[in-house]
Amino acid sequence: MNAALCGRKCFSKLFQQCLNGTICNGTNSAICAGTCYDRNSQKCFNEILCNGSNAGICAGKCFNNVYSQRCFDGVLCNGFNSGMCNGKCYDRLSQTCIDGILCNSTDNAVCNGKCYNSIFQKCLQGVVYTLWPSILVCADKSYNSDYEKCVGGIVTPLYT
Repeated sequence: MNAALCGRKCFSKLFQQCLNGTICNGTNSAICAGTCYDRNSQKCFNEILCNGSNAGICAGKCFNNVYSQRCFDGVLCNGFNSGMCNGKCYDRLSQTCIDGILCNSTDNAVCNGKCYNSIFQKCLQGVVYTLWPSILVCADKSYNSDYEKCVGGIVTPLYT
């Protein structure tokens, strides 16, 4: 016999389930906040029912896809490689976060709030200088090697 009782109600065991005294349709059902749901197409998070098999929750709200979205301290960011930098979402493939400042992925340092690449640039007294091709550093001062030279830590004119 495929019939059974759920509380005082009759249900079909072929197509329904009795969960905590509630008759739910389907054989892969569960209860969330007193409501029946299909576990194949919905998710329950702390009594919040979300639609979608890849659903997630962020700051008490449902979002669609845990694989292409991420939650950081209650802020939902889109993208497979998303990150959070000083409260802003960013793509970790094309950007980097240095000391809370969002920079291009080629940058690896920050100078007075400005991003730079330390391979080609140098930060001197809060100013970013390009080192290549002719801007060099002499005792923490920048100089142009086309016109100047560094001798014993002192910048002097190349031609006098």
